[in-house]
Amino acid sequence: MLAFLQVSNAMIWIGFAPIISIARSYFNTNTTMIDLQSTIFMIISIPFGFAGTWCLNALGLRKSLVIAAWLNSFGGTIRWIATFSPDPLIRLVVVTVGQGIAACSQPIFLDSPTLMAATWFGEHERAEANMIASVSNPVGIAIGSVLSGVMVSASGDVKWMLFVNAVFSLAVALLVTIFFQNRPPTPPSHSAEEAHFSFSDGIKQLIKNPAYWCLLCGFGIGIGLVSSMSTLFGQFTEAYGYSSDDAGYMSMAMVVSGLFGAGLSGYLVDKTGAFLIIFKCCFVGATGGVLMFYFMNKPGNLALLVTSCALTGFFAFAALPVGLELSVECTFPVNEGLSAGLIWIFAQMVSICIVFSTAAFKENPQCFNSTNSSFFPPPCPEQIQKYYEYPRAIQMCVGMTAVATLTVLFLKTEYKRQQSEASYNKFHTDAYPGGTMPDAIINNGQN
Repeated sequence: MLAFLQVSNAMIWIGFAPIISIARSYFNTNTTMIDLQSTIFMIISIPFGFAGTWCLNALGLRKSLVIAAWLNSFGGTIRWIATFSPDPLIRLVVVTVGQGIAACSQPIFLDSPTLMAATWFGEHERAEANMIASVSNPVGIAIGSVLSGVMVSASGDVKWMLFVNAVFSLAVALLVTIFFQNRPPTPPSHSAEEAHFSFSDGIKQLIKNPAYWCLLCGFGIGIGLVSSMSTLFGQFTEAYGYSSDDAGYMSMAMVVSGLFGAGLSGYLVDKTGAFLIIFKCCFVGATGGVLMFYFMNKPGNLALLVTSCALTGFFAFAALPVGLELSVECTFPVNEGLSAGLIWIFAQMVSICIVFSTAAFKENPQCFNSTNSSFFPPPCPEQIQKYYEYPRAIQMCVGMTAVATLTVLFLKTEYKRQQSEASYNKFHTDAYPGGTMPDAIINNGQN
C-alpha cells in the first residue's frame, strides 16, 4: 500500500512537466508558473520534512500514513475541482493550492520505507521491502509522465488527467484507512520490538554520530543530484539539437535501468549484509555515468546519452535502498523514519540549489530554426526559439558527484542493528540450546 501511495503522490507531482506547452495554454500563464507546480514539492518538503519525521516518530506508521494519504487525496481532488472554473487564473491558483497540499504529504511517504521494512519484515527481507517502497516514487514519476503524454493532447484533456489522479489518490487513501495496520501481531525481528529513542533524543544521537553526518552529506548530495538532473535533461541537451522526446528517452532509461539496479542491490544486501561495499560500488558506478553524460553531451550522440543515463540510473537507484538501510544500521536505535527523513530533507535542499543554480549558469544562446532543424547564433528573430547551453551547470553536477562519492568512500560505521539482533539471538541460543523455551518457564510466565 505504501508503494501505491508513493506512485499516486509522484503522479500528482510530475503531471504537468511533460505537457508544459498545453498547460501554459490551459492556464493562460508562463513556463515559470507551470514549473512551480513541481518545484513546490521541493520547497514545501523542507519545513514539512521535519513535521513528517516527527509524525512517524510520535504517531507511528499507520496514523502518519493515513494522515498523509488523505492530504494527498485532498490535494488531488482540489486540483480536479479547479477545472470547473471558466477563469484560467482561478484554475491556476486552485491547482497550485492543491499541489501544495499534496506536497505536504510527500515527506511522510519518503521517510516511511525504512520504518515499514523494520516493522513488518525480518532481517533478511528488509532491504528488498525497502527497495520496493523506495523506488515506487520514481516509478510513479514514470507512470505520471507517460499518462500525461498519452491522455493530454489538447487543453481540454487536462481535466481528465486531473480526474484520474484524484480518483486514484482517493482509492488508495480509502484502502490505507481500512486495511493498513500499524504493525504485525508478532514482531518479525528483535529490533522491531526494541525500544527506540524519542524524537528529541534521536536528534541528539544523530548530531553526535560522525558516520551519520558522512552518510547525510554523501547520500543526500547523491539523491539531490539524481532528482534534479532527471528534470534537467531537456535543458542540458536542447541546445545540441535534442528534442523533448529525446529527453524523455533519457529519463525513461534512467528509471527502467534503475529498477533493475535497485532490485539487484536489495537482493544482494539481504543475502550478504555487505552494506558498505555495495553502497560504495554504486556511487563509483553512478559517477562514471555522470562523467559519460558530460563528455557525450554533443550533437548526434543520442544513443550514448541514453546509455549514460541508463548507467547513472542503474547505480544511483541501486544505492537508494542500501543507503536508507545503512542510515538505520549506523544510528540504531534511533527511529528509522527520523534517520531517513533528515537525509531526504537535505537532498531536497540540494535539489533546489541545483535547479536554481542551473538557471544562473546558462550561457551561449543558440537560435533554432524548426523549418530545417538547424541552429544558428543570435540575434534570434522573434518567431525563432532560443536555447541555451549549460556547460558550467553540468560541470557543477560532476563536481558535486565527485564530492559525494569521495565522502561515501571514506564512510566507516558499525552495523548497530545487526549487532543488537546477533547479541539477542546468541543469548537465546546459549540459554536454550534446543531453540525453544522450556514449558515450565512458559507456564510460569502465563500464570
